[in-house]
Amino acid sequence: MTKYIKQVLFVFLILLTGCSAEYTELQILSTVVPSGDDECTIDVKASEWSFFSEGTLDFNLKNAARETGYDVTLKILNNLPEKNTADGISYNKAIIDKVEVLSYFVDSGSEILIAKENFYSDITISAGSFSVVSFTAIAPEIYFDVDGLKGYAEEVEDMNSTRLKLKMKIFAHNVAGSNLESNTFEYYVKLCTGCLFPYTVCPANTARKSSLCGATQDVPSSCISTEE
Repeated sequence: MTKYIKQVLFVFLILLTGCSAEYTELQILSTVVPSGDDECTIDVKASEWSFFSEGTLDFNLKNAARETGYDVTLKILNNLPEKNTADGISYNKAIIDKVEVLSYFVDSGSEILIAKENFYSDITISAGSFSVVSFTAIAPEIYFDVDGLKGYAEEVEDMNSTRLKLKMKIFAHNVAGSNLESNTFEYYVKLCTGCLFPYTVCPANTARKSSLCGATQDVPSSCISTEE
């Protein structure tokens, strides 16, 4: 009898585990780092993709961040099978309508929702293919608003525990008119002061230079001489 009960429990656990897997027509797989000859483009057909496991936002780069926000590029898979009409139209080509982004301030496990935004697009992805969608998360003014992200961060004793969590989901439709949704993808951005750029402004006769497309995030920046 005990052996029978164990077998039933084992089967139940397998079924439970299988049900917990989230199948979606669209899959957000990762954030993508710009690459290519100029290091500032996204090569959709690349055999290898580079990505950050975690982003970084340095408050010392506040002037540029105010203007640009935090840039995100997502790698997306259209998980639907190829299915054509008699005249060759692909039913399962996906057209992205929007990316929904919930942004949270995270400190030692606690989370505060600071923004909910929608980013609209008309990018198409063929069935069984990859593509990317790019947008700027969080309205730039939220970064340094007194009651916004910097306001929360200034109240934290240890900045090492702070993160920005971006919770992202894609809504789309296929050529046949059916609505499609992606998995929910969570991406963390480390918050710091001076970890990417040690200055608030560059010293005299120098200007700030970033190592990645003039980006104001994720990669170290330096001050270089402007004198000939």
